[in-house]
Amino acid sequence: QYETLWEAKEGSLKLWNATKSRMDQGLQGGSADREAQAREQYYNYESQLLLVLNGDPISGQAGVFKTEAELRRLMGLAISDDRLLRPSDIPSTTGVVFDWDYLIDEALKTRPEIQAQVFRIRQRELELIASKNFLLPRLDAVSTYRKTGFGDDLIGGGPGRFSSAYKDLASGQHDEWEMGLQLQVPIGFRQASAGVRHAELNLMRARSVMHEQEQQIALDLGNAFRQVQPSVENAALAYHRMEAAIQSVAALQASFDAGIGSFFELLEAQRRVTETELAYHTAVANIELATAAVHRESGRLLIEYDVVLTQ
Repeated sequence: QYETLWEAKEGSLKLWNATKSRMDQGLQGGSADREAQAREQYYNYESQLLLVLNGDPISGQAGVFKTEAELRRLMGLAISDDRLLRPSDIPSTTGVVFDWDYLIDEALKTRPEIQAQVFRIRQRELELIASKNFLLPRLDAVSTYRKTGFGDDLIGGGPGRFSSAYKDLASGQHDEWEMGLQLQVPIGFRQASAGVRHAELNLMRARSVMHEQEQQIALDLGNAFRQVQPSVENAALAYHRMEAAIQSVAALQASFDAGIGSFFELLEAQRRVTETELAYHTAVANIELATAAVHRESGRLLIEYDVVLTQ
């Protein structure tokens, strides 16, 4: 926008100077109203240049300086220095040809919400397996060994056999043990069945969420995919329109310089050239935005732009 408005300002300045020169010399085509309109158009482009650079606080339009400052913040650079950052690559006007089958397959595998949901489903499956284990009868092998001592006193010194419990305990005369099998079969399995049902519902819900996520991803990716080709076609149409407008200005400018052209037609043609150039650059930017949207919805945005995350 800045470059287009700069060129428009320079063109309007030439027209203003030519009209003013004719008016000062009293030549044909140099009337005061024409000079005023040429001057108005020049200052209009000057004001638009200021808005493009600094932004418009009323409409909320971000200017070049504000956008560059935001880029510097994201890159960790100083907010300003003696340079003005701008893209080094020229935007593509041809677009990218995508393979839909590959895109949808990659999206359903690489999108982070799908990957997270896969782990949730696996968690619910393991919970269901654990819940079903409680429906099985429980058979345990049990064993017990006890050392027992009897005595009239805990620590006694009499001659009798049971005068000291500690002495009888140390003798090992009354040790006991047991071994066996213990089978538990809850009647009805009501608690276990409720746990299994709860686990099944959680698993079904997780799978339903994943199904909805896949459908939403396919919808968003399809919408982004369909915008690529129309954006390319729109840029081509905008280019042809701009080319026609430039040719019209060139023809009217030649007639005006020869003194036979219409001043008002030339003034209007210059405005149309500016509008068509702005529309063309916007259309080219929309190609990049549409391409980036496809990469984003397919989950490959960082990969396509060589951004790697490391721990």
